[in-house]
Amino acid sequence: MSNLYEKLEKILKTQINHSLYGKNELVLVKEILSNDETFKSCDKLEFIDPENHDDFTSTKIIKWSEDLVFTGECKILSLTLTPEMYNPSTMFKIVKDKASISPIMYKIDTFIPYKRIMLEFNLEDEARNNKENVREELHDLLDKVLDEPETYRINGDRDILIRGIFQSV
Repeated sequence: MSNLYEKLEKILKTQINHSLYGKNELVLVKEILSNDETFKSCDKLEFIDPENHDDFTSTKIIKWSEDLVFTGECKILSLTLTPEMYNPSTMFKIVKDKASISPIMYKIDTFIPYKRIMLEFNLEDEARNNKENVREELHDLLDKVLDEPETYRINGDRDILIRGIFQSV
C-alpha cells in the first residue's frame, strides 16, 4: 500500500464510523491530500460543505487505488474506510505454523457468532509416526494458537472510498 493509503487509514481508524464527512472534518487531511500525487494534478482541490450544498446526486464514489489520479476540479465530500472484507477463496488459508483462525462468522439459522481454528497436519506422518506424537504436536500447536490468536488471524482487506464531484479521474 502507498504512503497516502497508510496515512489516511491511520486517521480514518480514529474517527467515528471510520469516516470524514464534510468540509469541517476533511480539513484534517487537506495537507496530506494536497501533497500526494493522487491529487497534485487537480486544478482546484476543495471540500464540500454539506450544509451549503443541496445536490448530492452529482457526487461519485470512487474506490482508492495505487494508480488513481484526479485532474481538473476536485470537490471532496467524504473519505470512508470500509469494514474489513474477506475473500472467500482466501478465508481458509493457513496463516502461520500450519494454523489459522477465521474471522467471526454467523450461523445462518440462529445468527450465533463463531470462529474456526484450522490446524494442518500431514496424514502420512500420522501413519508413519506414532499417533501419540502427532496428537501431541497438534495439542502444542493449538496451545500456541490460543496463546497468540492475533498472530494466527486471517486478515481481510479494507478500502478507502472517496465521495465527491470530480472533473476527471
